[in-house]
Amino acid sequence: MKRLASLFIIILCLGFNVSAQEQKAKYVFYFIGDGMGFDHVSIAEYYLGYKAKMHGSLPVCFSQFPVFGNAVTHSVSNLPPFCRVPSIKV
Repeated sequence: MKRLASLFIIILCLGFNVSAQEQKAKYVFYFIGDGMGFDHVSIAEYYLGYKAKMHGSLPVCFSQFPVFGNAVTHSVSNLPPFCRVPSIKV
């Protein structure tokens, strides 16, 4: 049984390797939305739905891409102003 499972996994891996070699990308594009968060995209989708007189949202084209990435950065030494606790004097 283990041999059969091992053989199946090897054949499966070889099949994926062949299919990956056949589909090479001709062009690669990076779309960078600097300062654009999930809320901005949601509002744009709701606006497009409103303009098309739909009830709900109409997705923008880049939200349907097959690959998605997200990056968030934070300051190490300073907290953002909305996270600071006001000082309480006793």
